[in-house]
Amino acid sequence: MDWVERVAGVRRWTRNGERAPHKPLLLLYALGRFQRHGGGPIPFSTAEADLARLLKEFGPPRKTSPGYPFHHLTSDGLWLVETADGLGSPGADLRRLRDTHASGRLHPDLLRALSDDSQLVVRLARHLLEANFEPSLHPDMCQLTGLGARITVNGACRAWQLCLRSSPSSRMRFDMKSRSRSSASVPKATGGRRRLGPW
Repeated sequence: MDWVERVAGVRRWTRNGERAPHKPLLLLYALGRFQRHGGGPIPFSTAEADLARLLKEFGPPRKTSPGYPFHHLTSDGLWLVETADGLGSPGADLRRLRDTHASGRLHPDLLRALSDDSQLVVRLARHLLEANFEPSLHPDMCQLTGLGARITVNGACRAWQLCLRSSPSSRMRFDMKSRSRSSASVPKATGGRRRLGPW
């Protein structure tokens, strides 16, 4: 199975040529979580603020909800949501996601593929970045999603890619160091939107 093609085929809301970046942002966030913490469930209570910041920094000009990608990505076969009551998303409503203790995770088949091929996460992240966002945004996006701190001209996370070849403990040390070095240069959410790519 070609996972890059599967990711490229994710259905996205479109209006007047504008393609919503919500699902790509959630996938980048989930890949960053996988790289740092493994493939365990991501509680919505943990992801909500992170996704809200990503949408504010890199999303459309209008205010949007982190509940949208958390719920709607389930329709693409890459993401599963479950609640305290069992498998299945309660919908995109924020209160429902909170009250049901919803959590999401990458599909088990994708998680196995990521574990078997250490370079797959690089290929997926590269595609998501290059297909959906301007190159000038890639360094900050990698940083804010937890994927790494530096980008090559073709969109791959150079320092992170090198780190993938090392042990999990080394990757964790690298992540902590890179965050410390770059924290001063990573912009905070200011209320203004960053310009999306023409895709």
